[in-house]
Amino acid sequence: MDQLQKLSDSGQLDQVIEKSVLFELIRLVNDPKVLKFLQEKVQQDTQLKQKLLDWVERSKTEEVQPIAANALTLLVAVGVQLNNKNFKGIRVPGADLSYGVFDSTQFQRADLTGVNWTGAWLRGANLDGTDLANVDFGEKPALEMKNGCVACCYSPDGRWLAVAEGNNAIHLYKANNLQRVHTYEGHTSKVGSLVFSVDGKWLVSGSDDETVKLWRVEGERVLACTYDAGYFRMYQVRGVAFSSSGRWIASGSEDCTVRLWRVEGERTLAYSYIGHKSCVNSVAFSSDSKWLASGSEDGTVKLWRVEGERALAHTYTGHTDWVTSVAFSSDGKWLASASEDQTVKLWNVWSKRALIHTYEGHTNSVTSVTFSSDGQWIASASDDHTVKLWRVEGDHALAHTYQGHVFGVKSVAFSSDGQWLVSGGYDHTVKLWRVLGKHAMPHSFTGHTHCVSSVAFSNDGQRLASASDDGMVKLWRIAGERALAHSYTGHTNGVWSVNFSSDGKWLASGSDDNTVKLWSVEGERALAYSYIGHMSEVRSVAFSSDGQWIASGSTDNTVKLWRVERARALAHSYTGHTRSVDSVAFSSDG
Repeated sequence: MDQLQKLSDSGQLDQVIEKSVLFELIRLVNDPKVLKFLQEKVQQDTQLKQKLLDWVERSKTEEVQPIAANALTLLVAVGVQLNNKNFKGIRVPGADLSYGVFDSTQFQRADLTGVNWTGAWLRGANLDGTDLANVDFGEKPALEMKNGCVACCYSPDGRWLAVAEGNNAIHLYKANNLQRVHTYEGHTSKVGSLVFSVDGKWLVSGSDDETVKLWRVEGERVLACTYDAGYFRMYQVRGVAFSSSGRWIASGSEDCTVRLWRVEGERTLAYSYIGHKSCVNSVAFSSDSKWLASGSEDGTVKLWRVEGERALAHTYTGHTDWVTSVAFSSDGKWLASASEDQTVKLWNVWSKRALIHTYEGHTNSVTSVTFSSDGQWIASASDDHTVKLWRVEGDHALAHTYQGHVFGVKSVAFSSDGQWLVSGGYDHTVKLWRVLGKHAMPHSFTGHTHCVSSVAFSNDGQRLASASDDGMVKLWRIAGERALAHSYTGHTNGVWSVNFSSDGKWLASGSDDNTVKLWSVEGERALAYSYIGHMSEVRSVAFSSDGQWIASGSTDNTVKLWRVERARALAHSYTGHTRSVDSVAFSSDG
């Protein structure tokens, strides 16, 4: 701060962007006082603002890209609006332009590679010929769960995302691209809790079928062990936890008991903690594996010793309703609890073990609570359809409310790098939210009146198409004003699948009315042709890469190949499937 003041006093504050070490340090520390200081100086000093803009302008012809990127990053960070600017040909690779305002700005032939454009305003901006390689728009897709999402969690190494669906299945996804790689099956009732081991090799699940199961994450991904209480009923297992030492699994159940299970050797019951007066909904280990916390429908949170005499160390009281979820901070200093009393409470673990703060703001039961790995944030999920992000230090204030779920949210978890939150809810979706920046979900397109069954991007990324059970195909603008461009009507039943041709000229859709329809994207955006030949519902459509062919799969067990140009007729019927064909795809070379 002293160095910034000296630069300001000497009229050389613009040199911050030239001192790359200082500039990166300011960004890394992200001190609100520093940002406010810079904001006031840039807003008050028109010459300073112009100097920063001059660096951006110089990048068009001079080799000053890093300095220009820093200058533009600073202008955006301090809230300068950059509408209607002539940024044609600027070169600012790697700039952080998140939540900047660039309406109607000219970016033709600019180098914007690697730019962070999360939540930026780009209505009417011209990006013709712009290099947008590796641009981050801050968006990730939502995962649709046919039977709802009951629980979800990331592996500590950030590689995996596990999701428990309401039909007893557990799905394993690659966290970086959300590709499903495996489905674990074996529970005979709802899976209510999931957690990975610290090394990411194991996944443990607790179920209403009164068992805890241990699954392998690598290799064959098979069931390694089923833990049960033998002759004694555990009733429904409500929560599970894995110790960081890898030695223990804990479970809480409807029988008011917390159980400690061995992971190594015989994998048997090691200890039963008794003391709660009602169902135990959640359990959590401290990072050093010395403590085990449990939250119960008796309204209390209990702290148990894992080693030695394994006795009760403390009972936290203060909630006025069921405790639904508990979590430790990574340093073991704090314990958080969520409750049906609509609050999240922060407790001290190390010293007086007292209540530190009560977070209020949810308007319905809080169902899940978790800490970020750096301990700065608490996230909570609620039946009020929201996920909230709270500060742990300082004023313990609400940082952001994530809205997008249409029913109650059941589970929430941070990614290991702290950049993403994942939430699962009763609306059958798993949503991913950005933690850094302004914490916003970028955009939602609304207008369909029934379930959206298929979405597709055009190759140029300018348009999005959606198909719905309401019988409609809708075309949306992605660039600029992100609005509805056109509604295609003509199908007489629900639409299952939609796809763009590679050149973006055509849309194909498949429907329960047994037809495949071809729509024009440009011009009048009208129906170009109806392909008739399937004897039952069309579930999937795909274009060949050269745009000459459409393939369709149907519940009549056939795949059909149709011509797109000239005589738009059936070219061939592929037979051999004995059940419904739900997905079709061409190879890239056709």
